[in-house]
Amino acid sequence: MLTTKQAAERLGVSVRRVHALIQDERLPAEKLGRDYVIKEADLKLVADRPTGRPPKQATAAGNSKRELQPAEKTTHKLNETFRKALEGNQQAGKKEGRKK
Repeated sequence: MLTTKQAAERLGVSVRRVHALIQDERLPAEKLGRDYVIKEADLKLVADRPTGRPPKQATAAGNSKRELQPAEKTTHKLNETFRKALEGNQQAGKKEGRKK
């Protein structure tokens, strides 16, 4: 039986990732008190998993951009408005600096 720390070291991942695998029921474990213990043989169940995030799926048109949600559109508009106002203030400051 291995602790989550020992399992993480053998798998080359973090303890947090081992806990996530347990929560997703991809790695069987037994709760012993407040900790989990894992059978060494069960590490084979997740040892050959792909690493990293899965690649993004392209849309049917081949365009990987997704449509913005309403809240994201609002945030985008506010950022654009703020950026324009900031640029306007910087240009006004340059003009005032020339007058002196």
